Amino acid sequence: METIFFYITFIILIFSSIGHGIIFGKLFNIKADLNIGTYGLLGLANLTLISYISVFFFEDKSYFNLGLLILGISYFFNNLKNVNIKKYEILVILLLSIAIFISKTHDDFPFYHLQQSLNFSLNKIYIGLHNLDFFYSYHSSILYLNSIFYLPYFKYNLFNFPNLFVLIFFTLTFINYIFKKKNINLIKYFCLFALIFVVTKFSRLSEYGTDLAGQLVVTVSIFYLLKIFYSKKIDISEIKIISFLIIFSITIKTYFIFYLFLILLTIFTLSYKNSLIFIKSNKFFVLYLFSFISFFFILNILTSGCLVFPLAETCFTNLTWSMPLNEVNNYNKWFEAWSKSLAGTGYITENYTMFLSDLSWIKIWLNNYFNKYFETILLLLFISIILLLSFRPYKIQLKLSRNYLYLIIFLFLILIFWFLKHPTLRYGGYVIHYSLFSLIISLVISNTLLQKEVINKRIKYLIILSLIIFVGKNINRINFELNREGEYNYNNFPYFYNKMVQYERIDLGNNILVTFVNSDVCWSSPPPCGGNKNLVGKFKMGYKVINRKK
Repeated sequence: METIFFYITFIILIFSSIGHGIIFGKLFNIKADLNIGTYGLLGLANLTLISYISVFFFEDKSYFNLGLLILGISYFFNNLKNVNIKKYEILVILLLSIAIFISKTHDDFPFYHLQQSLNFSLNKIYIGLHNLDFFYSYHSSILYLNSIFYLPYFKYNLFNFPNLFVLIFFTLTFINYIFKKKNINLIKYFCLFALIFVVTKFSRLSEYGTDLAGQLVVTVSIFYLLKIFYSKKIDISEIKIISFLIIFSITIKTYFIFYLFLILLTIFTLSYKNSLIFIKSNKFFVLYLFSFISFFFILNILTSGCLVFPLAETCFTNLTWSMPLNEVNNYNKWFEAWSKSLAGTGYITENYTMFLSDLSWIKIWLNNYFNKYFETILLLLFISIILLLSFRPYKIQLKLSRNYLYLIIFLFLILIFWFLKHPTLRYGGYVIHYSLFSLIISLVISNTLLQKEVINKRIKYLIILSLIIFVGKNINRINFELNREGEYNYNNFPYFYNKMVQYERIDLGNNILVTFVNSDVCWSSPPPCGGNKNLVGKFKMGYKVINRKK
């Protein structure tokens, strides 16, 4: 019964997220021909902004969250006729939802993701939280979004829902367009390629963390950008969707800030005059976007003293809780060095500055990471061959929109920057690679002599096969986890493994309590939890501030 209750809750909250997307659409007069996938992503983004605001006002948010999610469910069912859910959409949801049964979470989840999400669920914002543990300096709105799913009875056991929701909504968005009667071949094949890669590659929810969710959101933004490129008439609603999703992706992971270019490229298609008209006629929407990114910056400042951590140029040194600039710079170098050398292998370098001073790191990257990188390239090449053989193009599409070419060039530039700064696929690398492959292969196969019925049939088979692979890999994984011994054994099915660790509560002064554990990992210990004890607590304007002892 517990498993059934858990699963039904999962399905209901999917519909609730879609409901919040419908609310967003009505609020900002979005009249595009949307599907439940895009509504779902917009709903998650909207809930994220709500979570940003709620952390300033509420302690235990469980009943606030319950009311909020009931509102979404109600709105969904009240607009059921307008949504027009298709049978295959329900089937896709049911198939992909198998991934929610997970024992081992992402490696960072017990380390600080769970703790952060718990803290946002049970406490108002702590100012200077990075002083307790520097990992709290790294901002991801997914952790704030997780806190919205902290509910009575279930508590923190639903924190993995948002990541899987993103995958489901991404899949539904693309499948809906692929089978839409009036679609553009080039965009249809872009969706097909990206969909096959994502569904077959990322079957384990433990792979998602906070990185892949952002990459999927960026992919959907690229999709809507392509629609604008090839539309005879500019759809203002689609411009709003791209803008909102790009801002959402930036809040998920700051390195997606480069994709602001996509918004600029979108506006560029309007011309300067029409861009001004768009801004003037959509002031409320522009204000909403500004509020979203403003809360992102404010929360960053309150946590670490920096607008964007770990960029020292964005830090304020005059705040009592601010991290010293030398530490910020050190973490920035450490992060880059880890990306270029560690890659999960345990490689350690003592001198980050020397290590990063030239290109000698490439040799270490090749030794430690190239095999994993090459596996991804092989999968991309394999999908490319499958699509080429399936649709047998007779000529390459050479008539490109200028903006399409700009997009490819932009992604190549991002690829170069990615390799030179943070060449780890989880740090935005996946979306660059599969988007480039998708865009290029789409050009090749968009012209085919095959009849439309044959094309649709083969597309259907490829999607079904991808979903079968996803389900099969998860069935095999669940079977393994049910029989796993030792740590991460599935002793609390259907909930993820959670280790109970010994901890102590310490008063930093002014009755500001923090938790310390006897291990390196806090898990679900009472938040906030960390490792630095040389701290002092005080109140500032009704909020708890954690400073270092001088």
